[in-house]
Amino acid sequence: MRYEIIGSLFFILLFLGVFVGIIFNKVELFGFLGLLLGLGVVFLFRKRKK
Repeated sequence: MRYEIIGSLFFILLFLGVFVGIIFNKVELFGFLGLLLGLGVVFLFRKRKK
């Protein structure tokens, strides 16, 4: 159950960054920021688990 929540948070942040990028016409910047935020959430949960 925990991995599904982490994965869904990752994809929500990634798609949110892409959609904000489409709205502001800077898809690369906001998509990259969304990807970094998603990866940060994943690594935060992985580090806390150990």
